[in-house]
Amino acid sequence: MDSHDDIESLFREVEKRFGESNEGIKQMFAMLIHETLAYRDELVEKNEQALNVSETRSALNVLMEILKSHKFPKIDDPRIKELLMRWLNGINKNIHRESSPENQS
Repeated sequence: MDSHDDIESLFREVEKRFGESNEGIKQMFAMLIHETLAYRDELVEKNEQALNVSETRSALNVLMEILKSHKFPKIDDPRIKELLMRWLNGINKNIHRESSPENQS
């Protein structure tokens, strides 16, 4: 199993905890997976160590903390911080897209 499969397996495991998720949650997980794999691939292209499951899990834990507390904690690991910023930007884009006038009924 390569790191692509491992990272996707991690997200599927987390997604199962949410049970029958609504479409918004499913879209968020799809974005998280996409951004994570894109960042991992960018690191590999730069000849850096690929993002691993442990780093991804740590970033997920911090994301959950941010979503609960609405506070951004100090993060010492630049790779985890970059992944979180990508995720938060993706979440922010999704929120703005859903709240735009053309998407409201």
